[in-house]
Amino acid sequence: MREINIFLPFSLFLSLTIFGLIYGYDILNPTYDAWIFKDGYHDIIQHYMGWLFYRQSPWHFPIGLIDNLAYPYQFSMIYTDSIPILAVFFKSISFLLPDTFQYFGLWGIVCLFLSSFFSSLIIFKLTKNIYYSLLCSLFFILAPVMHMRMFGHHALSSHWILLAGLYICVIKNELTRWQFRVSWCVLFGISICVHAYFVPMLGFLLLGCVISNFLKDKKLSFLLDLILPILSVLFIMWILGAFSFGGSKSAGGFGYYSANLNTLFYSAPISIFAPNIPNGLISYIFNLSIMPGQYEGYGYLGLGILVLSGICLLLLFKNIKNIKIKIDYLIIIFILLLSFFYALSNNIYFNETKLLSIVLNPSLEQFFSTFRASGRFIWLLDYSLLIIIFYFIYKNFKKSVLVLVFACLCLQCYDLKDYFIRFKKESNMIYQNDFLSKLPKGKNIVICDSPFLSNIDEMFDYSKNIFNLAYYAYRNSTSINDFYIARKNEKKILEYKILIQSELNMGKLRDDAIYVFTTDYYKNYDSVLDFKNINGYMFGWKK
Repeated sequence: MREINIFLPFSLFLSLTIFGLIYGYDILNPTYDAWIFKDGYHDIIQHYMGWLFYRQSPWHFPIGLIDNLAYPYQFSMIYTDSIPILAVFFKSISFLLPDTFQYFGLWGIVCLFLSSFFSSLIIFKLTKNIYYSLLCSLFFILAPVMHMRMFGHHALSSHWILLAGLYICVIKNELTRWQFRVSWCVLFGISICVHAYFVPMLGFLLLGCVISNFLKDKKLSFLLDLILPILSVLFIMWILGAFSFGGSKSAGGFGYYSANLNTLFYSAPISIFAPNIPNGLISYIFNLSIMPGQYEGYGYLGLGILVLSGICLLLLFKNIKNIKIKIDYLIIIFILLLSFFYALSNNIYFNETKLLSIVLNPSLEQFFSTFRASGRFIWLLDYSLLIIIFYFIYKNFKKSVLVLVFACLCLQCYDLKDYFIRFKKESNMIYQNDFLSKLPKGKNIVICDSPFLSNIDEMFDYSKNIFNLAYYAYRNSTSINDFYIARKNEKKILEYKILIQSELNMGKLRDDAIYVFTTDYYKNYDSVLDFKNINGYMFGWKK
């Protein structure tokens, strides 16, 4: 295919250029990891620690298990969001790698490249115009919803997975039934090897395709279309050890980490047109705001896209009598509405006003809480709208379409300029260089209690200390018994802490342990442990 030979090198060139302009090239150096510890990049440290301990662990089966990060238990690096597809590969060649090695910078540029590539393919399939496809791909590379996640929740910046799913939807009529099934199985398998949230998002797209196919051929084989991708996900989860730790399958927060009805317009602090306005120009003009937790549902389209969407709406109303309703159009609307309402959750807000609240029974709430950050599902609507807008604009402005879209691209870039340069701003290191020097070498970190965290600041401070302790354990090739893990088995972690407390009460002290207390509980052991206060926590070891 001629277009692929063009899109591959151009996508690589565009992604390398834009990546360098926004993030610089230093972070592509696999031996440079200082940027990971910058203040404000809280979650990526968790992801990096997962990789460090996974690399240090011996091979097990299932192959994704990590030792010594929740000692004495093992769990899958799926739950530290360490991008399993890369972690397994690089661990398999670990003997060839330098001692310090990070792949998160590389993943960032891969995400930009594949977003450009798949978006180019989609627009080309709809328009057959190579130049227009490449121009439109820049909007996808610069999508604020993707860059908001880049190097924070870096695995969640893999929005190319959604674009790959949308591409399958576009070309599904060109595929045989088994090509269709294999394509979805492969994509679902890749998605669980990147981040689990992409699995249900792809599920919405697959559902739309299956409904369309069933309405056309009326065959019950559609069940196989649904079952095979699910089986591929479960098989890979088993291989990676996702079922080994026995943690909770859901977490609280559904209805809190949602999207606001204004999400497509809520510009947050990114618009250069309003540098002194905390929530951006559009949010300021229309007095837009969101609830705490709704950052997860961030879906701002950008000013350039909003201008194009306004043009599309005007044209739509002007020609509404000439529009022919097709069954596929209705399916698209149904799927997008389904994902949109899931993003809104059972608590629907406009600004800070609650318009509707649906009380869910405990079982249903637990089911939905499997993917509690429902706001992320707004990404499906964002990218689908981009594709629809570009297709509609092309159909109505064929002669002047390049000029129009390029002008809106310039507006989009200028609107988001300050947002894109935020990463290069100086920030403090979370990891404290003098931390290790204050502790004896070669000891296991034993956290003896759990603090009561009443707000997000306390939680953030606790996480920073946990990261420091984990990094100490990694540097000393020892262990830590508690860590910041998704879907953590709190019961097992607590049982081990109770065991430690019982040993201390009986005077059984471990020579190889540093006991860490986050509360005043340490006072019970003043007589048997030497204590040192570091960062507000009490560290004790055998006298």
